[in-house]
Amino acid sequence: MPGAKPKVMLHYIMPPKTSGPNTSMQRIESSWLHDNFEFGRLVQDERPGKFLNIRLLRKMIAQVKAFRPDLIHLSGLQNAAFYGVLAARIGGCRNILTAVRGSATEAIGINKAAQLLFRYLIEPITMRMSSAVYTVCEDMAGKFGIANRNNYVGVVYNAAPIIIPGEYARDDFRNEIDARPDDVLVAVVGRMTYDKGISYIIDAIKSGCHEKAIFVFVGDGPYCEILERQLELELTVGRVHVLGKRSDVLRILAGCDMFLFATLHENLSNALLEACSMGLAIIATAVGGNPEVICDNVNGLLVPSGDSAAIVKSINHLCENGEERKRLGKAAQKTIEEKFSQQKVYGQINDLYKDLIY
Repeated sequence: MPGAKPKVMLHYIMPPKTSGPNTSMQRIESSWLHDNFEFGRLVQDERPGKFLNIRLLRKMIAQVKAFRPDLIHLSGLQNAAFYGVLAARIGGCRNILTAVRGSATEAIGINKAAQLLFRYLIEPITMRMSSAVYTVCEDMAGKFGIANRNNYVGVVYNAAPIIIPGEYARDDFRNEIDARPDDVLVAVVGRMTYDKGISYIIDAIKSGCHEKAIFVFVGDGPYCEILERQLELELTVGRVHVLGKRSDVLRILAGCDMFLFATLHENLSNALLEACSMGLAIIATAVGGNPEVICDNVNGLLVPSGDSAAIVKSINHLCENGEERKRLGKAAQKTIEEKFSQQKVYGQINDLYKDLIY
């Protein structure tokens, strides 16, 4: 049809599961980019398994053929993007943009044979079959020769959410957990797994964090049970709250004072960007893309990964210095406006889509 918008298919992995890649795709889909493109979804609705999952591949190919996209935007590498790029090619779409948000070779717990398979076969094939590849942080671009690939188009950061001033009241969540005015709420948001450094946060809490510090864990995962078991006393007295998966994360962050991100490896965390957007004082490990968001003592504090003592020291320092928390939080918000705004990031995405389609 004359004047019809180009069709872009966005890659979703196991929805309605909430994850960083799915959050990024949802934000693109609901952004101002929908004025320029018609969006559809390429959904992976089951786990691939150890061997080639023909049923899953057929379902994804059928989605491509039904929507007939001009471009497919894949999210991540690992198994998900491999199935996505196969479905795109077999389904007849030749314009494939792949966002590299991480690699299976960096995942803690994956066996050596699987790491080698992904590093030297599956992930290189995925990138080779893509029309263009970008990374969401400079750190990832320097790994596995990604920046040297002919189809590498650079870094495109994840975009932060749009925060409407006054949309979330500070006391709303604080009242939910009966927090006192002088309590300093420390938010830990994300998958509750070993990779996210939860065991080191547990050690920090038990090592003598400031008496004003109240820890709020938001997210699901195997470490929820470990938190409840190892911090039973702290839960009982209200120093720790394990909330599980929540749909009101921004509302929760609005009631908090700090954001603790103790992850052991990372690319670019949406949760970190959300906390910066809400003006929280950030304590993050100096790994992956975190230092591309947080500059130590400028808009947050950086600590070594796997260092519970450094976590304790940073939390205690900020508990004693309210003005410092405010200064770091405002600086973090400024970083979002300058570097991670939707206008800036989606301007890059808009140009990439057009370059590949036309």
